[in-house]
Amino acid sequence: MRSISLACYRLPPSTSNSSPFKLFSCLGKNDCIYFAELYGVSPLFSSTAVKRKINMDQLYKVDGTAGREGVPGAPILHFSLLVNPPSGSVSGIVKITQATNPPLNVEVKVTGTVHAFGTQPVHNVVHLAGKYPHDLPPPAIGTIEEPFWAMFLVDQKWNGHGDFNWGTGGVTNVPVVSAQ
Repeated sequence: MRSISLACYRLPPSTSNSSPFKLFSCLGKNDCIYFAELYGVSPLFSSTAVKRKINMDQLYKVDGTAGREGVPGAPILHFSLLVNPPSGSVSGIVKITQATNPPLNVEVKVTGTVHAFGTQPVHNVVHLAGKYPHDLPPPAIGTIEEPFWAMFLVDQKWNGHGDFNWGTGGVTNVPVVSAQ
């Protein structure tokens, strides 16, 4: 078995990346140090794990929410995702709701990645991205595509915390809870 190092970095706002996060896996400590120096960042978290066979090697579905449920006016992200552990890919639908006037109701088709850490308490890092149509308010005419991204740090049961951002809104460090 070969040891690999994994690290997640928050990129500076000046980078032209649609998500401010970059998950980087490297074969040695020097590669991670080089990446940090290249972007001038420090890791949000890092881990060294040993590659191993993961029990869940079949496609599976996960449903849940991210956000501070019970807090009036808090945006809540509802997700329904298909996860393919062998390829590390994830896709599905997320819906963001918020009890405001006018109410927020955004639905986004997303794709992304899931990386297994194998460490306690964080087992998986999930990155989701997509775009959704947004109608311009009057007097403007037309529709624009708004970006969406999410980054979750979850355990094997998909409970943990994360950030998500849509258009001009976003939240950080909110609970992620699986519906199972």
